[in-house]
Amino acid sequence: LFSPEGFEFWGWLSFLKAGLVFSDRITTVSPSYAEEIQTPRHGHGLDGVLRARADKLVGILNGIPPERHSPADSRLPAPFSADDLSGKAACKTALCAEFGIDDAPVPLIAVVSRLVAQKGMDLVVPGLWNRLDSGQVRLVVLGTGDPELERTLSALGQRFPGRAGVRIAFDEAAARLVLAGADALLMPSRYEPCGLTQLFGLRYGTLPLARATGGLKDTIRPGETGFVWEDTSPHALDWAVGAFTEAFYDAPRLLAMRQAAMREDFSWVRSAQRYAALYEEVHGAS
Repeated sequence: LFSPEGFEFWGWLSFLKAGLVFSDRITTVSPSYAEEIQTPRHGHGLDGVLRARADKLVGILNGIPPERHSPADSRLPAPFSADDLSGKAACKTALCAEFGIDDAPVPLIAVVSRLVAQKGMDLVVPGLWNRLDSGQVRLVVLGTGDPELERTLSALGQRFPGRAGVRIAFDEAAARLVLAGADALLMPSRYEPCGLTQLFGLRYGTLPLARATGGLKDTIRPGETGFVWEDTSPHALDWAVGAFTEAFYDAPRLLAMRQAAMREDFSWVRSAQRYAALYEEVHGAS
């Protein structure tokens, strides 16, 4: 067993590798991430094992509890639904007041995230600078993380008062208001096994703008419930914001996208059904 075909890993014993080699099935948290971990970039030395067992590898998306992230929540300034989105405008007004930015008739982009490079937070300032400078968008940032990125994003808020509001903190009530009141949710992650924040955004009709990686790629329908891009660059981020801005000023299209997003089903019920079916399959084969 202590061999390259077993649980030996570069001269050491790896219980993780043993699990991958000897398990009946291998699961991870999204179909795209299941593909990504079979590559050297994301496999961390185990990509060869995962490629050899690709027929046993399954990606099942995580779910969210819909009742905890509901646009009908009475704690919002104005609850709303996919059939009546009028309350979302009131939530946007309240969000602007909370973060000290102008309630202008332009796209309000939100970041609710750990402020780290893995989440692509180093791309936010160069990617949004020109649009903030010209007043084309507004920005709110809520999160904590790498001290240098905290300082960089805080400086952005100071450079564009009334256009960018940055809060280096996190609390669930503020996050709920951001998700309900923003027009779009920015997620430029370098990698994201599944991601949950985009699922929360969809619930509130806040369209995710995300890099096409992992679960972000699997949960956002480009041009229908959000926008995705491939490159890890400020230019690509700016492209996505531009694509969303076009949709923002096309009222019928924006409404259709918001309604489609809010009607998506990413509850745990669907995920649990997938796991139950997988366990039944394994049990039947044993």
